[in-house]
Amino acid sequence: MKHIKLFLSCFALLGLAVGCSSDENLDTPAPAVEVLKAETFFPVLGGEKQVVVAKSPAKAYALNDWLKVTTEDKVIKLSTSFNSTPLSRNTLLVLKNQQGDSTNINIMQEGVNFGLPQEAAYYGGDESYKTNIAVTSNVDVTYTSTADWLTVVHEGNQLKVQATANKTHRPRTAYIKAEALGLKDSIVFVQASLSDVAGKYTQHSLHLKDSLMVDTTHQVEIVPISATRANFIINNIYKWEIEFTPGKGFTMSNGKIVREEKDPKTGATLYVQSMLAVDSYNDKSQTYIMGTRDLLDLRIGADGKLEFKQHEKLDDTRNWASYLFARFNTKTPDRGSFSGIVTEFIKPRLVRK
Repeated sequence: MKHIKLFLSCFALLGLAVGCSSDENLDTPAPAVEVLKAETFFPVLGGEKQVVVAKSPAKAYALNDWLKVTTEDKVIKLSTSFNSTPLSRNTLLVLKNQQGDSTNINIMQEGVNFGLPQEAAYYGGDESYKTNIAVTSNVDVTYTSTADWLTVVHEGNQLKVQATANKTHRPRTAYIKAEALGLKDSIVFVQASLSDVAGKYTQHSLHLKDSLMVDTTHQVEIVPISATRANFIINNIYKWEIEFTPGKGFTMSNGKIVREEKDPKTGATLYVQSMLAVDSYNDKSQTYIMGTRDLLDLRIGADGKLEFKQHEKLDDTRNWASYLFARFNTKTPDRGSFSGIVTEFIKPRLVRK
């Protein structure tokens, strides 16, 4: 057994020695085309670069047509134009010798680093406002404001933005715009306090009558309770408490009690409550949500007007930007306490008086 182990150990050492000797003597194959110098990176605006080889190639070309290739003896000239996309792009420069063998070189061009951070958009009250916004770009950018009350100064990698106090008693909107080489971007700045949107309105909407959807008008008044809450009063009958976010508008909640009534037969209290409804509501599809968690937005639009908007996407085919009132015999709406629909406000639209 000792003789066998010794023989195997020697054999293993011999194999290791042979292996090492073989690795050291391996030859690196010569390239098809020997490259002496290669400029392989283009900035976003493009330009000209070159590759120098030891011997003029039989053929030189790029796999993508955004890179132009011309050959002058041992110098391969490369050129490209502006890369207008935010993504960098790559292609292979193929150099072939007389035998048809190839040497491939990767060529890259950076994409546009351009734009404004959307998270810097401002929604606030009527007070004056100052902020610095970090910006970066690899192209020359012009920054402007769309209103004289909003100013912007570009210093280094920052925009110094300032808004004066809003004394118009109405919401106002402006944009900071960025432009470079035909590219455009913008961020919004909105100033609006609850007092700017409080007041009297006419509401136009659709109502189900005799199996048909008919146009109706209602008198609406928005009455502030605090800086962030108001009553949405319809025809001086229904009072819906809603929440206000400065610069953005109102959120209107499902399941809010807007009126209390007495059942003429039993004398019991009935609670008229808000329900979120689908815009396609009709006689054959009376679709609404009975609950307390769903929201309807009454947003401040770009023109400063209030607009009913779907708060969130609830399904792929329908828009939920309408509402209705229904009676319940309990303060919490459910099917067991449901006592019928009072009226609908489908596709509502407000016009300020």
